[in-house]
Amino acid sequence: MHQGVVKSFVWNKGWGFITSEEQDIFFHVNDFKRGIPEAGSIVTFELGENSTRPGSQVAVNIQGTANPGSVQGVVKGFVGSTGYGFINVNDEEIFVHVGDVKCGGLKEGDIVWLDVEPSDKDPNKKVAKNVTGGSGHTDQGACSEWAQKAKGKGKDFGKAMEQMMSAMATMFSMMGPYGKGKGKGKDGKGGKPMGKGKGKQPIMGKSGLALLNEMK
Repeated sequence: MHQGVVKSFVWNKGWGFITSEEQDIFFHVNDFKRGIPEAGSIVTFELGENSTRPGSQVAVNIQGTANPGSVQGVVKGFVGSTGYGFINVNDEEIFVHVGDVKCGGLKEGDIVWLDVEPSDKDPNKKVAKNVTGGSGHTDQGACSEWAQKAKGKGKDFGKAMEQMMSAMATMFSMMGPYGKGKGKGKDGKGGKPMGKGKGKQPIMGKSGLALLNEMK
């Protein structure tokens, strides 16, 4: 076994690098068998052949020290569309929700690490927490809580743009027409409507102002 430190990890892509003996070694989240690939955390690992780049090596069978879990179990089943399933721990079926899967999605037969705690809804029942080591990261679109952190920034930007466009549309709909100004235009009386004069100014309703304040 080799030892190193997680240098970096791209949550929404599922890969990163481990620094060991002054070398950066590539790894994929499916080979992270325990804990989460938190930058700066210590890991142990083995070296394996890189299937996409013959002649180079990658880190496999990685055992992390960040959020490692206290017991081991086997995934009995997991439904990606609903986000829940069960893990067998010492002949007991433990309920698991995707929100408690911290790294790697879950597939039937996966050997994972987890903590077992009483359910918040029913203390008489047990649920899985801090689950890591699953192999379904890519297939399930990186649905774990940690993976969502990487996606949040892009979603927030899109949402902000949508709110801005909606607010602008509301603002313009609340603007009344410009009043007819009286005065001498460029070409004299009755000339082009460019003359100076008194007229009603566009009025913005309270709801329009509130929307703009929300955008600040």
